[in-house]
Amino acid sequence: MRFCDYRFCSTFIIAIAWTRVLSSQAPSAAHLDSVMVVASRAQAGSAGRTVDIITRDAISRSAARTLGELIGTRLSIDAYTRSPAQADVSIRGSTAEQVLILIDGVRMSDVQSAHYALDLGIPLSAIERIEIMRGPGSALYGPNAIGGVINIVTRSASSPVPGVAPSTEISVRSGSFGTLGLGGYGARLMGRTSLTASLQVDRSDGHRPDTDYRIAQARLGATHPLGDGALVSDMSVGVRDFGASDFYSPYNSSERTGTTAGDTHWSGALGTWTVTAGGRTRLHTDRFTLVRNNPALYENRHRSWQSGVDVTARTPVSSHATLVAGTEAEHDQLSSARLGGRREWRGALYVESSVDLSPHVQLTVGARDDHASVYGGFLSPSVAASITVVSDLVVRGSAARGFRAPTWTERYYTDPNNIGNPTLRPERFSNGELGGRYSPRAATAIGLTVDVAGFVRQADNLIDWVRPVGRVDAPWQVANVGTGTFRGIEGSVSASPASRVTLAVGGSGLVFEDGASPGLAGKYALRPITRQITASASVPLVGPADVAVDVLHARRALDPDYTTVNVRASLPLARLRLLVDATNLSNASWIDASGHVAQGRAMFVGLEW
Repeated sequence: MRFCDYRFCSTFIIAIAWTRVLSSQAPSAAHLDSVMVVASRAQAGSAGRTVDIITRDAISRSAARTLGELIGTRLSIDAYTRSPAQADVSIRGSTAEQVLILIDGVRMSDVQSAHYALDLGIPLSAIERIEIMRGPGSALYGPNAIGGVINIVTRSASSPVPGVAPSTEISVRSGSFGTLGLGGYGARLMGRTSLTASLQVDRSDGHRPDTDYRIAQARLGATHPLGDGALVSDMSVGVRDFGASDFYSPYNSSERTGTTAGDTHWSGALGTWTVTAGGRTRLHTDRFTLVRNNPALYENRHRSWQSGVDVTARTPVSSHATLVAGTEAEHDQLSSARLGGRREWRGALYVESSVDLSPHVQLTVGARDDHASVYGGFLSPSVAASITVVSDLVVRGSAARGFRAPTWTERYYTDPNNIGNPTLRPERFSNGELGGRYSPRAATAIGLTVDVAGFVRQADNLIDWVRPVGRVDAPWQVANVGTGTFRGIEGSVSASPASRVTLAVGGSGLVFEDGASPGLAGKYALRPITRQITASASVPLVGPADVAVDVLHARRALDPDYTTVNVRASLPLARLRLLVDATNLSNASWIDASGHVAQGRAMFVGLEW
């Protein structure tokens, strides 16, 4: 195992020297704190990169029932659903395999298939905030972070919902399609140990035959002071049992997935270094039944197990520069009736350095060297900068390389309608972004912010499931379809002009050129959302009542436009809160990932205590 080749070692040495030289010249201090922001390990900021934060308050105001529904209304996010039980998440026209999912900074993306990326055991009540970095993150987090990174930060005993007692929360909801949901969250301090527990159970008959589902998620967390730091442990379990009609084949299929995950990390001070070290594991099971009422005809069972360890150390090189270095290793294994038995390992070294070059210029450089038993090595460098042009305007830019390894399903899965390809090569990407944020001082009282960004992503060895155009009887076959160039622009305006009032509107456009062979139809990579408009508002009604509205207008390549409207009205009643939710209030029609019309208008009523 060549754990450090000459490219990375050279980068590592240069980064340390670069940090020390520039830190001796820079005249101002960088401000660091313990808040995790997914865009950088070296600093609690997003200099040079585009980051969107979904706060706990925004989660509590949303009509979303699932994580996919929650993030699917955000700018440049595509939550390509089959049902509330499963969604493929992509960012900026990427595929779902090109987006990395983290929980408290711990990798949770599934190595078998991105269809299982959101098979988590994290109830919405357990989430403190969600950090979404739009753009590449391979230099920080390794493979599969091309389109972006989604980091789910969980709540602790000291992070209550505004206006709600932090110790106990209970909720119940019922509505369209025979839907029923129960949830709860609790936080306690037992001596010096902080404990949290959360639970969410949902069931529904589904919006069309054989799209019913039953979902159960539970999470336990504990934090205990240890030495000059804290030991944090958590365990989560998620079970999904759902109708899978036409998901992968034209039959009334069913599927049951289970996810058990746990991690333990210690974070604390060792001399001048702040160190985080620990281990993680994730076990995922899947049972797919081709014909629901005849399991003996065909069943497919998978069992994948991912385990890893990591160490990250951060130190201030001076009062205005920070250096981060770390390493991680992961072992993955698979037992499958259709994919066989597989074992793979991966190791990485990474370094990142952030320096304030002047009171107005901040520069961050990083590099990561990954080595794997299957796809070999890959160096992912990145550079990002932000410049305060005037006090109201900050301009940012970044450039990076990254890669995405083919999944086990893409390489080995075979059935009458889908044929894998064990000779697939990893996807490789080059990315660039330029943007700016304008917050006029004259509008500080209303929190007015304007953000604009443009990006370009060049892909080589792009992977997709393809078949000849018009040949609906032909099987989907996986291939490196060639090159692709994605160019996009995003813009958003947000404000909070009064108490209990938040307003935001955004838009994005994407054009892409693919080098795939003419006459081929793509299943995922060649069907991104090319146009999107988002709008959200939260305003008071009468007295303590509030209403929150999320509007999404989108167009997918080869499909017509559609517009959805989700609304939540809430009324506090002493320690209770009455909720009335409407999803897809416009009753828009669009084609979901199974090739059928997605769920139409639905109404739900709930109560929280």
